Amino acid sequence: MGKYVEEDCSDKLTSFQHFFYNYGRFHGNSVNILIHITCIPILLITGYKLLEMISYDHLKIPYNLGIILWTWALVWLSKDAFSGIFTTIQYATVLFFLHGRDLSCSGYSSMQIVAAFHIGAWIIQFIGHGLFEQRAPALVTNVLLTINAPLFANLEIFYYVFGYRAKDLECAFTYIKKDIKAFQESKKQD
Repeated sequence: MGKYVEEDCSDKLTSFQHFFYNYGRFHGNSVNILIHITCIPILLITGYKLLEMISYDHLKIPYNLGIILWTWALVWLSKDAFSGIFTTIQYATVLFFLHGRDLSCSGYSSMQIVAAFHIGAWIIQFIGHGLFEQRAPALVTNVLLTINAPLFANLEIFYYVFGYRAKDLECAFTYIKKDIKAFQESKKQD
């Protein structure tokens, strides 16, 4: 995890810090964080592609049900403008280039390939939580955190690489560290 700063943290987190804390307290292990940074984009992209293929190929409807996923962007933008805009553009660009593409390979259909990547990414994330984090994923307590996972992953990258919103995130990390410690101590007592 990043640097934890005990000073300059108020007793009450800002809305942004609390938003990040709710996700971060389930992601204290660096291997699990890397797993999530890798798997979250795969999950969003393959989830969208699965909905696209189901819409056009199986339901035979003229619009892509994956567009429902774009309502998430409104939440991303409301939490942090810069990373929200970046995250929205990032996924819109990738999905634009993948739209309507045949992803079949080695005799497997596009649906089979995309579903395999989607399922594989979920399995890897659960392994990350079970083996490295030793804590249930955030979606167990709040499924809405799953919707924001792409934003969280980008915020972590921006923080660790560029120091983005360092003061806010380091304050949140202080509370994240306390939560993780309390969780680990409660596990020892069980």
